Parts: sequence; C-alpha cells; structure tokens
Amino acid sequence: MKPIFRPDRPAAGFSLIEIVLALGVFSIAIVAILGLFPTALDAAQKGRQEAQATILARGVFSTLRGTPFDRAAVVVGLSGTNEAYNYLNLGTPGQQRFVLYDFTGKPLSQNPEAAINPVRGTSAIYLVTIKTDPVTTDPVTGTPLTAASGLTNVSVTVEYPAAATPTVRSQHTFQSLISK
Repeated sequence: MKPIFRPDRPAAGFSLIEIVLALGVFSIAIVAILGLFPTALDAAQKGRQEAQATILARGVFSTLRGTPFDRAAVVVGLSGTNEAYNYLNLGTPGQQRFVLYDFTGKPLSQNPEAAINPVRGTSAIYLVTIKTDPVTTDPVTGTPLTAASGLTNVSVTVEYPAAATPTVRSQHTFQSLISK
C-alpha cells in the first residue's frame, strides 16, 4: 500500500540550513574547548613542579632537624646504592650547599660546580640551594640573642629546570628556624 500524500500536514525533520547552523555552532564550541587543553596541561605541570619543590624543601628541613646541630647532614647524592652526605654546622654563619635532584626527588650530585652549571641532557630537574644564617635577635621580641642560643634560619631555594639559565628558572624559597 502506498502512503497517502497530505498537503495540509507539514514535513517532518530538519532543513539543510538548520543542520549547517547547528554544525557551525558545535564546531566553534569544540575549537574553543580544545584551545583550553594546552593551558590546562601547563597549569598541571607547574602545579606538579611546585608540589615537588615543596616536598624537596620539607625533606631537607626534616633531615636537618633529625641530625646534630653542629653536624647536620644534607643528602647530596648517591654513591652506588647508598646516600652520600655533606655536613653543615648550623651555628656557623653563611654556609651554603648545592644539590641536584631528578624528577622523582632523588639527589644526583654533590659537585658544587655541576650543581651551579648543570649540563644539558642530564636528568637533573631541580637545583636546591641550602643556606644557613644563625639568628642573632629574637624573632618575636627583637631582643639580641647570644651565639649559644642555637637558633638558625635555614633557607632552601628550589629552582627548576636545573639545566636552564638562572634568569629563566622558576624559583621557590622556603625558610625555617631550626634550634639545637
């Protein structure tokens, strides 16, 4: 049986113009959304690097607090499967140590020259600088302290990427007071 044509009834479906307009709006929306992906990926990478910088600094502070004040250990590299240490006397002003770390947070180098001028192509991602400065005045009251007070301001600066020139590295500085 043949369908009966009824001219008083409107045709069902979309016109070609409606379909083209809908596809145009859809494609503009997709292009706008895809344009956000590089920005989101950059933000995620930066957040991951900032979190790793914080973890490295907290690890340095934790290690310094867990060792004797006059022989505070800093992990400065790996010697085979063992960690290599360099020692600081937290009561001595102006001490400075450099350590290179890979992306997982493992120390790579105890060579200060390699840490200051990392070679491109190495696995070093983070350059960590540890500086000490004994506190001479009470941070709350402002009164002078004696050298025997045993309070030192430790500054840990984490820079990345390590192989970049110093002017383009991202830098985060963390400070903590460590006592005897």
